[in-house]
Amino acid sequence: MANGVLGGKLAFVTGAGSGIGRAACQVLAREGAKVIATDKDEKSAQKTLSLLKSSSATFQHLHFPLDVSRSEEVYSMVKSAIEHFSVPPSIVVNCAGITRDNFLLKLDEDSFQQVIDVNLKGTFLVTQTIARALVEANITGASIINLASIVGRTGNIGQCSYSASKAAIEAFTKTTAKELGTPESNHDLPVFGSLVQHESSALDHMATEAVWGVTQADLRRNVPQGGSERYTGGPPEECAKNVPQGGSGRYTGGPHGGMCTECSTSFGIRCNAVVPGFIDTPMTDAVPDKVKEKFRATIALKRFGRAEEVAEVIAFLASDKSSYVNGASIEVIGG
Repeated sequence: MANGVLGGKLAFVTGAGSGIGRAACQVLAREGAKVIATDKDEKSAQKTLSLLKSSSATFQHLHFPLDVSRSEEVYSMVKSAIEHFSVPPSIVVNCAGITRDNFLLKLDEDSFQQVIDVNLKGTFLVTQTIARALVEANITGASIINLASIVGRTGNIGQCSYSASKAAIEAFTKTTAKELGTPESNHDLPVFGSLVQHESSALDHMATEAVWGVTQADLRRNVPQGGSERYTGGPPEECAKNVPQGGSGRYTGGPHGGMCTECSTSFGIRCNAVVPGFIDTPMTDAVPDKVKEKFRATIALKRFGRAEEVAEVIAFLASDKSSYVNGASIEVIGG
């Protein structure tokens, strides 16, 4: 669909190899988005890619292997995406998630930590990395959608780690929605590529050179003396007038960061969560039939949800049709 509601937008989806992540890729592509499908299982991500149809002959969707719990992989992946498409993704869908179900008294520490690392830390790493890139590129109107779960609200026997991670994702989403919706609360926060002490990062080199056309050597000239490491101003001839005097060294940005006193605008990055109930996916296939029937009896619609039904809500949140929806958690639970 060349004229879909997401036409021309770039979407970055984690956990894209199956279930809701795969369905999200399919719906986003149907609505015209260019899709970057990532999954720890590269073959699964490749399979998802084969199911997508490009809305234009001028681009191809991409797939990459990605372990969202590893910061270096996340950084490298975002770098590759920006190098390929010349812009950071303006749609981010954090679907990567795992379970290591067991009763509290039997659950080992490593299993608990694995769930937190993928579900919560992974959502944090992807959100932070791409949000920094969006702010640095002065791109507004982006949308970040995080996958929570109804068990994060209700709890579920045998899922203390999973339910805790999903509850935390909702809290994380509400906070990031406040931080990324307006620059005022972020004036003293570093943004993507703006701290000189991280110059060894490939992303920092890529961001400053690709977005501003300047090198790390150029940036060093703008670091205030006296031991501060915070970058103060973009290309000096364009933004030096926006750097506060008196040794503050706080970056105010001008057209490069959206935070200068003359042209301050909202970051315009919306963050929302989708809260699925019991959805038929590979993750739920292992649930015993007797347990499934108990869950089914509690649902008003008397059936389990389909992954594509959740994906449609994700597409809505990714589109301008939800332009005033921010910091929300939308249940998809069948009543």
